[in-house]
Amino acid sequence: MHPLISPISRIVTDKYYAAVFVFSAGFLLRLVPEMIAYPYPIGYDVINYYIPVLSNFDIHWHTTSHEFPLYVYLLHLIGSAVGSSPYITVLASAIFIFGMLSVSIFVIGIRILNISVTESIFLSIFVMVQMAVLRTTWDLHKDVFSLSLMFFVFSLIAVNKSTSSSNQLLKSIASIILSSIIAMSDRMVGGLFSLSLFIYAIKSKNKIAVLSSIAALFVFIIALFTGSTLWNDLSKFSFIDHQAVTVRHIGISSASYNPFNLLISFVTVNGLLVPAALLGLRHGRDDELLKIALLITIFGSFSWILFPNDESLVANRWIILTGIFLSIFAGNGFIILSKRIGARKSKTIYPVLLIAIAIFGIIGISYVASPYRSPFILYEIVRGYIGSFEPVSMQFNSLDIKENPMLLSAIDWINKNTRPNATIIGASHLRGWMELELEHGRTFHFFNSKEGMLDFLRNTKSQNSYLFSVTGENPDLPGIKIKNVYRSEFITISRVYSHAVQTGTDYLHNSYQLNA
Repeated sequence: MHPLISPISRIVTDKYYAAVFVFSAGFLLRLVPEMIAYPYPIGYDVINYYIPVLSNFDIHWHTTSHEFPLYVYLLHLIGSAVGSSPYITVLASAIFIFGMLSVSIFVIGIRILNISVTESIFLSIFVMVQMAVLRTTWDLHKDVFSLSLMFFVFSLIAVNKSTSSSNQLLKSIASIILSSIIAMSDRMVGGLFSLSLFIYAIKSKNKIAVLSSIAALFVFIIALFTGSTLWNDLSKFSFIDHQAVTVRHIGISSASYNPFNLLISFVTVNGLLVPAALLGLRHGRDDELLKIALLITIFGSFSWILFPNDESLVANRWIILTGIFLSIFAGNGFIILSKRIGARKSKTIYPVLLIAIAIFGIIGISYVASPYRSPFILYEIVRGYIGSFEPVSMQFNSLDIKENPMLLSAIDWINKNTRPNATIIGASHLRGWMELELEHGRTFHFFNSKEGMLDFLRNTKSQNSYLFSVTGENPDLPGIKIKNVYRSEFITISRVYSHAVQTGTDYLHNSYQLNA
């Protein structure tokens, strides 16, 4: 017997070996974009939220503690326990939880979709390479953490074959505990989970589902109420509405959040999945929980039909969540289609099916590894429409990864060539870099609009101010006298010399003052 045959046969027949294989596959897939980008992080929230919060935990905790803080607190505990840097802590945790998400999909296949070990391996790998899943792991790490636990709980609840009372008790306890953790771990996924489980509990009268839904709703409402008192502060600091991506700036604008762009986004993310997903949806037996969650995400994805300009409904985020659930049903649809082709012994259709599956894999790998300026052709075509919502490649944080060295060089110039009390003014997507890299008490004031920046410049009395702008973002600032003092390929730093005095103007801005 060939030495490889035995391990391979174990992987495709033994669910425990298969789970290890699936975890490893997810782990390695998530490692690839980090290795390509190294030593710079990928993900907008990573550079603007996770790493700054961990780096200055005592400063940020008062605000963060009111906004579903479980995951970031776990990161803090892990980093403190092992003594790792915030960057390594965030990176390693993101890779690990992506492996766990892979395993949770595998368990979904075994326990809910009732497919074989081999088919569940295919399902988990197929789901992992979908754009919606990869975009989520790009920077929405709390979502990945919550989704992993959510799928494990769904698997515990949806299928209940054991007659042992002790097993029933253990399942109930595990389900209640995990449900409470999910509910407090993330606003969006926690809400989706709590509502899905509540609807399922009413419909099925499953005892474990009823108890778990009560626990989840109770914890979620408490977490939501606790965070609501600081909702305005959190919005002001851009820790909520930070998901959208443009060529150089992240932040959903009123102009880009419109029905046409959202429709293009839905078609781009989910369109290719729909035919196979419809087949998978028709043949499920124990997948009611997944279907309920899918229906809720679809409703959220098209909330713009009723409220076309209400950005607070974050339809773009619901589109991504819809894609994750559609991916599961699409993967099962391909499995069903493969069985039908095998039963008919068709030698012509089977290669077409393999090509179709391979296309999904090519798109996914391209999304992981392609340069931000040269993404997969599909995302390049729709960049102007979905660019305000999603990155067209994972090789991006708040700037293209290839631009990070120039950004750091510009900040280093500031540290060496300005006074320690200098005021730096720029766009909000630079706030994480500035917090991490500015030295000696220099203050960074960030804005989401030209109007806010202009108001601040007109009213500030600082005589030691600098405007930090990225090419393509240079605002027209009438009445403000500036002189360029630094210029690189895409960054300009200008000294602000005079301000047109304006009184009686209310304006809102944010700042970080860092003391080295």
